[in-house]
This record gives sequence, structure tokens and C-alpha cells, in this order.
Amino acid sequence: MSLSQLADIAYEKLHHFSEKYFTVCIAGIFVAVLLYNGIGTVPDPTYQRLAQNPFITRTDISPDNNWQASLLLPLLAHYTRLTSPWGFNAFCLACLLIGFIILIIETKKKLNPLAALLCVTLLLAHPLTMILFSWIGTPDCLTFLVAVPLLFISSPVGIGILCFLGMLNHPVFIFAALELLVLRALVRDEKIKFPQLLGALLGLAAGYLALQLFLSHFHIHVFSKLDFILHRDIGIWLVVNLSYFPFTLFSFQNTFWFVLGACYLQFASQNRHFFRVLVMMLGLNYIVTFFTLDTTRIFTLLSWGISFYCLLHCFRLSTAERGSGEGKEFVRAMILLAFIGLLGPKFYSFEGRIVLPPSYKNLLRAFSGIS
Repeated sequence: MSLSQLADIAYEKLHHFSEKYFTVCIAGIFVAVLLYNGIGTVPDPTYQRLAQNPFITRTDISPDNNWQASLLLPLLAHYTRLTSPWGFNAFCLACLLIGFIILIIETKKKLNPLAALLCVTLLLAHPLTMILFSWIGTPDCLTFLVAVPLLFISSPVGIGILCFLGMLNHPVFIFAALELLVLRALVRDEKIKFPQLLGALLGLAAGYLALQLFLSHFHIHVFSKLDFILHRDIGIWLVVNLSYFPFTLFSFQNTFWFVLGACYLQFASQNRHFFRVLVMMLGLNYIVTFFTLDTTRIFTLLSWGISFYCLLHCFRLSTAERGSGEGKEFVRAMILLAFIGLLGPKFYSFEGRIVLPPSYKNLLRAFSGIS
């Protein structure tokens, strides 16, 4: 049996199962991904400890308290009294699950069942999922939850509120939100115009102002990101980024790099400006990421939205081209990449080291114990 015949069989089987058992398929893949990657909490429970009292400068946790600029998560946990390790991590996990549920529902509204199944599966194979569930206990859960609706909504007020919350939660949200909205504005049938972009800017500005007012009112001194960068020698940043450069670069998107490549080859001729801007945004995100220690995590948080939106947009284009046969070829390519992405190796870069997800570490410990 040829590879082409196998691809046809996979296409027909997945089309059938996605039509009849979409929810079961998504749930099964989601559980399989969590088992394959594993689930872990952040080694240093900084934000859980901050939630116990977010109203003072917490140098007792760490002298470099640049993380106190992430206000929303510890504040919500404080007022809901979910400040114990179990309660705090359960709250973060709930935010992640709600975010994925919203994304799955909205994606299915935009695409046919097979395209929606593949689109979500490719995101589950993306490093984003590994990072989010390996680092439970950070503001990433709310960053993800707030960013998901920005893929779909067009209300200026709604966008403004989401940008306000996102900026209050994590400073990098300003890049992720604006890039996503600008990319959406480049697609003709999207309703992202000047009012939506203005709403985003006002929301981001209001979030930044609210954060500064909070810090000023409670006399909280925050170690700024610029201080954090300048406090370290340039050699440290070179070591962090170049020690395992090919692996670090691959870890940013893993096999999703091939997904973006396939999207470019298939659809760049229809909207070259869209893909040029996407490449520029990914380059900008690497510049921002260069001056961070958790390189894969930050690049993923910055870039997953524009990367997923590119895939979502291309699936919509492939549906429009179904009659020409090119749309089916694109879907078949995504089926292959989804399998490769799910089964491929997972790792991320942190402080210039290549780190394995929780399940890999547990497996290595088990084998070490046997030997």
C-alpha cells in the first residue's frame, strides 16, 4: 500500500470520526497529550506565596521581584482564598481547562469538524500545551485564558476588557495581543478595524496604569525588566541563547514550524503581506525572548496566538479550495504533521539548558532506579 493510499484512508477515517465523535476524539487526544507530556508545577511557588499577601514588597520571596508586576493571578487567588498550594494550583489548572474548552468550541464554530479537530490537535502538539501544564502555578494560565477570546471576538469593548486584564496579568501580553489583532486585521473577512485596535490600546494603557497605581498605593518596589536585563552581563544572554541554539530554536514551535511552512507554501500566493508580517512578528518575538532566561516559555506565550491564527486562517482557505483538490492536499498534510507532532520528542530551553517535560523525567528516574 502506497503512502498516498494510507493518507486517503486516514483522511476518510478521521473525517468519519470527527463528524460523529468530535467531542470524544478531542477528549481522547487531550488526555493522551497530558499523559505523554506529564503535568507538573513550577519548582518555586513564587506566585502562590505572593497570593497570601500581594499588598507588600515581597523581597522575602526573592530580591529580584520583577514577577510582582504580574498582579492579576495572585490578586484573584487572594480574594478567592485559594492561597494554599493545592487550592492555588487547582485554580490555575481550572483556568487552563476553561481556556482550552473555549478554544475548542470557538474553533468548531469557525471550521468543519475535521478541520477543527486537526487545528486543535496541532495546538495540543505545540510546545504551548507542554509549557502550560509543566509550569502550573504561574500567570501563564490567565495569559492563555484571556488571549483565547482575542482569536475570535470583534467587539471593541470586549477586546478592551481582555487587554486590560491581560496587561494586569503579565507584561508580555502587550506584544501577544497587538500582534494577534494586527494579523487579524490583514484578513479581509475579519472585523478588526480602527475601533477594535483603539479598544485594545486603551485597554492595555488602562491595565498598565492600574498596575502602576496599585504598586504606588501600596509602596511596592518592583525590579523592572530593564533592571533585570542590565543586571546581567551580555555573556550570560549569549550563553542562554547559543549554548544549544538549534534545539532552542526548534523548541520554540517544535513541529509547528513545519505547519507554518506548509501554510506558507500553500497559501502565501493569496496573501503575501499576511505571511511577511507574520514572519516579522516571529522575529520581533525572538528579540524580546533573547533577554529572558525561560526562552521557550516566553516565545511560546508571545507567538502561539499568531501561529494558531495563521493555521485557523489557512484551514478556512483550504475549505474554500476544496473543489480544486488543493484543499484536500493541505488537510492530508496537516493529518501527517499532527501525528508527527503528537509522537515527536518534547523539550524546552531554560537558562541555556534543554529541559524535558515531567513525564520524560519520571521515565528516566524509573529506568535509573531499575538499573
